[in-house]
Amino acid sequence: MTNHRNLLIKELLSTPYDFTLWIPKGGYFVLVDISKVDVLEKYLVDENGQKRTKDYAFAYQLAYEHKVVCIPVSPFYDA
Repeated sequence: MTNHRNLLIKELLSTPYDFTLWIPKGGYFVLVDISKVDVLEKYLVDENGQKRTKDYAFAYQLAYEHKVVCIPVSPFYDA
Protein backbone atom coordinates (compact mmCIF):
# COMPACT_ATOMS: atom_id res chain seq x y z
CA MET A 1 0.00 0.00 0.00
CA THR A 2 2.86 2.39 0.72
CA ASN A 3 3.99 2.33 -2.92
CA HIS A 4 0.50 3.25 -4.12
CA ARG A 5 0.22 6.02 -1.57
CA ASN A 6 3.66 7.36 -2.50
CA LEU A 7 2.68 7.32 -6.18
CA LEU A 8 -0.52 9.20 -5.36
CA ILE A 9 1.44 11.80 -3.37
CA LYS A 10 4.03 12.17 -6.14
CA GLU A 11 1.33 12.71 -8.76
CA LEU A 12 -0.57 15.18 -6.58
CA LEU A 13 2.59 17.21 -6.04
CA SER A 14 3.28 17.33 -9.78
CA THR A 15 -0.07 18.91 -10.71
CA PRO A 16 -0.42 22.59 -11.63
CA TYR A 17 -2.88 23.13 -8.76
CA ASP A 18 -1.75 25.21 -5.79
CA PHE A 19 -2.72 23.05 -2.84
CA THR A 20 -1.26 21.68 0.36
CA LEU A 21 -1.23 17.98 1.23
CA TRP A 22 -1.76 16.44 4.65
CA ILE A 23 -0.08 13.06 4.52
CA PRO A 24 -1.07 10.56 7.20
CA LYS A 25 1.52 8.28 8.75
CA GLY A 26 -0.56 5.28 7.71
CA GLY A 27 -3.41 4.56 5.37
CA TYR A 28 -4.08 5.31 1.74
CA PHE A 29 -6.08 8.53 1.93
CA VAL A 30 -4.41 11.92 1.61
CA LEU A 31 -6.22 15.14 2.49
CA VAL A 32 -5.74 18.09 0.19
CA ASP A 33 -6.30 21.73 1.14
CA ILE A 34 -7.81 23.34 -1.96
CA SER A 35 -8.40 26.78 -0.42
CA LYS A 36 -5.92 28.41 -2.85
CA VAL A 37 -7.21 26.54 -5.90
CA ASP A 38 -9.25 28.46 -8.47
CA VAL A 39 -12.27 26.35 -9.37
CA LEU A 40 -13.78 27.05 -12.77
CA GLU A 41 -17.04 28.97 -12.51
CA LYS A 42 -19.00 26.38 -14.53
CA TYR A 43 -18.46 23.78 -11.78
CA LEU A 44 -19.60 25.96 -8.89
CA VAL A 45 -23.31 25.36 -9.63
CA ASP A 46 -25.15 22.16 -10.46
CA GLU A 47 -27.54 21.52 -13.35
CA ASN A 48 -30.42 22.93 -11.25
CA GLY A 49 -28.61 26.18 -10.51
CA GLN A 50 -27.81 25.20 -6.91
CA LYS A 51 -24.45 26.35 -5.55
CA ARG A 52 -21.95 23.56 -4.85
CA THR A 53 -19.44 23.63 -2.03
CA LYS A 54 -15.92 24.30 -3.27
CA ASP A 55 -14.80 20.72 -2.63
CA TYR A 56 -17.69 19.30 -4.65
CA ALA A 57 -17.06 21.80 -7.44
CA PHE A 58 -13.38 20.87 -7.50
CA ALA A 59 -14.27 17.17 -7.56
CA TYR A 60 -16.42 17.77 -10.63
CA GLN A 61 -13.66 19.83 -12.23
CA LEU A 62 -11.11 17.05 -11.68
CA ALA A 63 -13.47 14.43 -13.06
CA TYR A 64 -14.47 16.34 -16.17
CA GLU A 65 -11.20 18.09 -16.95
CA HIS A 66 -8.66 15.42 -15.91
CA LYS A 67 -10.60 12.13 -15.62
CA VAL A 68 -9.58 11.84 -11.95
CA VAL A 69 -12.05 11.25 -9.15
CA CYS A 70 -11.79 12.25 -5.51
CA ILE A 71 -14.00 12.29 -2.44
CA PRO A 72 -15.15 15.70 -1.21
CA VAL A 73 -14.83 15.87 2.58
CA SER A 74 -17.52 18.46 3.38
CA PRO A 75 -20.15 15.77 4.14
CA PHE A 76 -17.89 14.53 6.94
CA TYR A 77 -17.83 17.73 8.96
CA ASP A 78 -20.17 20.51 10.08
CA ALA A 79 -19.00 23.84 8.71
